Amino acid sequence: MLRALAAGQGLAALSAGATSALLVVLVRDRLGLGPAGYGLALA
Repeated sequence: MLRALAAGQGLAALSAGATSALLVVLVRDRLGLGPAGYGLALA
């Protein structure tokens, strides 16, 4: 059971990381903001 929970947690972490990366790419491409603008776009 613990192994299944660990696998689920790993998949959740990968999903959250992929979502964050996608947001960064969208902000860069659509809004033309650099690294300094990411925090403002997400706020």
